[in-house]
Amino acid sequence: MKTWKKIIQLASIFFIAGLLKAALGFTSEARVMELAKLSIEELISIKVTSVMKTPQAWSESAAAVYVITHEDIRRSGVANIPDILRIIPGVQVAEIVENIFAVSIRGFNDIHADKLLVMVDGRSVYNHIFSGVIWSHLDIFMEDIERIEVIRGPGSNVWGANAVNGVINIITKKTHDTKGTLIEFGGGNPDTISSGVRYGGDLGDDASFRIYARGSDRSNDHLSQPGFDSVSDLSSGMGGFRTDWNPGESDIVSLQGQVIRYNSETEENNPRNPEKIIRTFDQRAWHLLSRWRHTFSELSETAWQIYYQHEELIDGYQYDIFDLDFQHDYEWSARHQISWGLGYRFITDEMTRGLLSGYTFDPVERDQHLFSFFIQDTVQVMPDYLNLTLGSKFEHNDYTGFEIQPGIRMSFTPNEQHTFWGSVSRAVRTPSRIDSDGSSKERLQPKPGGSALTETVGDEDFDSEDLTACEIGYRMKPLDTFWFDLALFYNVYDNLSAYRKEEKESNVWVTANDMEGETYGVEVSIDYRPVKWWRLSGAWSFLEMDMQSKNEQADDLADYVEGSNPRHQFYLHSALNLGRHAEFDLWLRHVDEIGHMRPRNVFKAMPSKTDDYTQLDARLAWSLSENIELSVTARNLGGAHQEFTNYEVEESIFFNVKVEFGK
Repeated sequence: MKTWKKIIQLASIFFIAGLLKAALGFTSEARVMELAKLSIEELISIKVTSVMKTPQAWSESAAAVYVITHEDIRRSGVANIPDILRIIPGVQVAEIVENIFAVSIRGFNDIHADKLLVMVDGRSVYNHIFSGVIWSHLDIFMEDIERIEVIRGPGSNVWGANAVNGVINIITKKTHDTKGTLIEFGGGNPDTISSGVRYGGDLGDDASFRIYARGSDRSNDHLSQPGFDSVSDLSSGMGGFRTDWNPGESDIVSLQGQVIRYNSETEENNPRNPEKIIRTFDQRAWHLLSRWRHTFSELSETAWQIYYQHEELIDGYQYDIFDLDFQHDYEWSARHQISWGLGYRFITDEMTRGLLSGYTFDPVERDQHLFSFFIQDTVQVMPDYLNLTLGSKFEHNDYTGFEIQPGIRMSFTPNEQHTFWGSVSRAVRTPSRIDSDGSSKERLQPKPGGSALTETVGDEDFDSEDLTACEIGYRMKPLDTFWFDLALFYNVYDNLSAYRKEEKESNVWVTANDMEGETYGVEVSIDYRPVKWWRLSGAWSFLEMDMQSKNEQADDLADYVEGSNPRHQFYLHSALNLGRHAEFDLWLRHVDEIGHMRPRNVFKAMPSKTDDYTQLDARLAWSLSENIELSVTARNLGGAHQEFTNYEVEESIFFNVKVEFGK
């Protein structure tokens, strides 16, 4: 009852803000026109490419898709990708410690959530060492993001292995949209400073470019637990470039690259150890990516993509990736749209020292080759009404050999106001280096007064995790100002990762495919524009997980996985355009409790039980002129709370100045 009272009290602020707008009595015409660009009709007509690998209107896609626009990002005031993902139904986001996030879709959240494929402009940032994404290292100039496409549910029939529970594709702006100079500076509490600069222009009549750099520093971040305290300093810096060239009417060529440096220093204070321990973590990475799209005719076009990526950690590992991808789209007949493609990826790595929590690898060096082929046919069964898409991804990897990941999707649009869709697909999560070659030791305390040195080891016979997913959905636009989206899913998992004792009396645990289970849930999102200067959007999601171990030794792990995600999540966003070039945004969100307890006999970096929480974020921005914007963003106004561990996410306030000129 207390929680719901809190929700009602915070929700009333949305309506107070509406009255404030009415009291001002007028609105700048320029700001009204800016918000009008985000009409419902234009929003649902945004072309998404992450579902089919070909452009398709958001409203017509046969998948649970959500698009975060640049306007959503700008008005949120967030400085990182995980925080903006909180607005999407079915996406679980939790801050573990300072700027370290757990992000997943439809369950299985952890610091290394391994069933989510994340890409930036088509370049995978999924880490093959441990399976997952290091979100704190995904440093992107937020002003350069055009949109973020999020698929909730498998995308493996076109993107391949590890796109199990979802796909996040971050798409940056073309260079002709970022001409001129942009300077950004901000700071706030906790002790955070960030700054960035970008410059773009023309290279002749047919090409344009941009260069950019950004840096941030966060200091004096505390993590306190009984008998333990630590203080961390985090800093990051990055720089990059992009060029887009149109050598002819039929060709588009793009080249981009980026360098990143991330450093953290943590001072640990333990009363049982008089000496202070200082731990450092240093990452360096760079990549180059090029794309070439050639159009033969209105019915046929090809696309090539190639990238090279290098990453190294001072205290852990380094690896290099070479990736080549080809795709051909053509209209076979009036009712058949064919897409097919080939891919090759080469990964070479070297682990000469312990990785993360003391992991070691045997062999220390390893080369991997991945070959892939996909094909899909979109059939217009009833043109303009009923579409059917059949396709599959075929892959060969060095761990499990051939993997086949088929899928079938259908959409039915009886009229412009209603769309029904459904899908059935198979997806796999292939083994990582840790699953196959890694080992780690940790001293656990299973009972008071005693401790044991426990070791986990990988297994070269570890098989792929397997998912069979069923989804149905419904989209409705009864009014030009209202949009409703519903998705329901039922997933069946097999061969999930767990641990098995090597011998009954041994403290050695071996990675094994010893867990299975089912999940189901509901996801709802709405978008409503009652007047030109006011936008309301919201989302609600429900998730139920039922995991079982195939051996009783892994019962604790099954319980852990079940409890590592909130059952209910809710959010509401109010976007107001006030008079005199001002904007006022509010985000209200509620996240259910997480009921997991850390298993004693397995290695998870996570947690203990956390309570549910309700939070309010607010942003107020002023456009002093066409070139200068000032903003202040207050976050977590509901008070300090825990999201995944004992770490307290506190209230914060952040000021930002943005200057843009020379467009």
